[in-house]
Parts: sequence; C-alpha cells; structure tokens
Amino acid sequence: MNAPELYDERQAAFLLHVKPCTVRNERVRGKLGYVCIGRRVFYTGDQIGAYLRQQSVDACAEEATPSLS
Repeated sequence: MNAPELYDERQAAFLLHVKPCTVRNERVRGKLGYVCIGRRVFYTGDQIGAYLRQQSVDACAEEATPSLS
C-alpha cells in the first residue's frame, strides 16, 4: 500500500503561501479536507490540490466595461 505524503498545518500553510491560522480556519469551515491520526491533524497533497481547485476563479471571456453612452 502506498501511503500518501502527509503535511502538518505549518507545512500545508507553506505550500499554500498562507499563515497556519488560515489553514486551521479553512479546515474548521469545512473548506479544506484533512486526516486525523490520533489527535494530530494532517493534510494530503490531494486534499490541498482539491482546495486549490475550489479556490480557482476562471478568467472572463470578455472584459466587462460599462457603456458610457
């Protein structure tokens, strides 16, 4: 069995370029999946990737500029 690489809160924050408290808040809000082993919380690469995909915003096809006429 191939076990996924596990990241602690600090490592996940480093990967996401945010503070550890942001990682914790997103987990508590249910936006970032996690793995509990005993009382310790970890994040897999797949969970971090899924979180990033949820946060992605696609570019608009055309620039929306208001008409001044």
